[in-house]
Amino acid sequence: MAKNNHIFTTTFFICMVGLITAFTAEYLFDMEPCPLCIYQRYVLITAGLIAILGAKFLDVPQLIIFIMLIIIFLINAALATYQVSLEYGWIEESLFCRPSTNLLEAKSIESLRKTLIAEGFNNCSKPKTLFFGWSMAFYNIFFSLGLSLLNIVGFFKNKNKI
Repeated sequence: MAKNNHIFTTTFFICMVGLITAFTAEYLFDMEPCPLCIYQRYVLITAGLIAILGAKFLDVPQLIIFIMLIIIFLINAALATYQVSLEYGWIEESLFCRPSTNLLEAKSIESLRKTLIAEGFNNCSKPKTLFFGWSMAFYNIFFSLGLSLLNIVGFFKNKNKI
């Protein structure tokens, strides 16, 4: 069985670059992530783990690893597309983009302020920073589609070898 270590290892390192970029934006530039940003990080962590395990440790057919990675990156592209749709007001915010408490129940401005600080809430529909006019979610669409394409190519190049 041919190993596709180079494709899986490349996928792993590209995922790590994406995560390093996200954490750098958060901790060096004080760009607090919204809930959707956090979900997209979880997806990248999952994909990175599957890629490195597929390259080095998993004893499963490589085509299954390719299919799993393709699906995971398409899910991440869908999450990013959803976030961009929120940012442009094309769709309404859902429950997982809102704070867990009802802000309208605050008894005073001070209690509202404390709730917002305690929740650390950031609105998914309002990007904090734009790079060349686009949000990080916009770039993540292409990042995830590119990684999906890399694994699609790997799948078809190795379909008959594995």
